[in-house]
Amino acid sequence: AHRHRGQHQGDAAADVARLLGRGDTAADALAFSERAVPAGALTVERRDGLVCVQLRAPARVMLTLPVVQLHGTACALDDRLAAGE
Repeated sequence: AHRHRGQHQGDAAADVARLLGRGDTAADALAFSERAVPAGALTVERRDGLVCVQLRAPARVMLTLPVVQLHGTACALDDRLAAGE
């Protein structure tokens, strides 16, 4: 099945948000994102009981076009707050 690269980044962002939300370490989440989207830039924000992740990476859609930035964004519940941490 062919997947659009931007969709892959959205999936990876969702996975990273879930990892952080359930209490995995930032290092583990970063390692996952680097495997999923090499050369990606990861931004994490915690607010209102959520962990929100944005994952950006350069991509060349066609050889004749300039490189563009693709991104995926996702949020997950921050289980650390539910556990009272």
